Amino acid sequence: DGDTSVSAIAVALIDISKQKKLETALAVANDNLFTAYKEIKIFAETDALTGLVNRYGLEKFFEREIRRCRRELHPIAVAIVDVDCFKPYNDRHGHVSGDESLKAIAGAIQSAVRRPGDCAARYGGDEFVVVLPNTTPAGAEHVGRTIQRTVANLAIRHTDGPFARLTGSIGIAGLTTIPRDTPPVAIRDCLLRSADKALYAAKDAGRNGLVVWNEKL
Repeated sequence: DGDTSVSAIAVALIDISKQKKLETALAVANDNLFTAYKEIKIFAETDALTGLVNRYGLEKFFEREIRRCRRELHPIAVAIVDVDCFKPYNDRHGHVSGDESLKAIAGAIQSAVRRPGDCAARYGGDEFVVVLPNTTPAGAEHVGRTIQRTVANLAIRHTDGPFARLTGSIGIAGLTTIPRDTPPVAIRDCLLRSADKALYAAKDAGRNGLVVWNEKL
């Protein structure tokens, strides 16, 4: 009877050991899967050239922050930054130099956007977008002026441009009160369109300028 009892205990210990190993292996596999998912998500929402958020990631962030700011009764603003006369620069210096300049400008924009809750993104080509939650249009203008100075201070020579260096034009739009009866995606698109109109007004005024769109959405 004693031998049988010991044998039964040994089997139970072996079974528990196998179960623990399986549970540990499953936990490790789940951790690895979660890490891989996060890496894929980051990769999918990151611009490969500049390291900023890409257009896909920006639109998701923008829509999410509109919901949050509306819920918490906070303002929200957006700035579109366009590099002035970038095509002639690219044509003269080539795409490698053009890409290096875009990376430098992206870094300058990111350094000017200091709050953790803000989002700087490459929207496409030589155009960047900055989303500023909890920020009024006046506050966004201050950030925009900082971006302009930071980009100009890079002193990237541009002999075919009007200012002998690469500069940026900026259009800004914002809402101090976010309407509750309008879908967030519609608000996002409307703010981007308004900022784009302000950007073109800045370009029409001679470039290297900033315009805040003041028409009601």
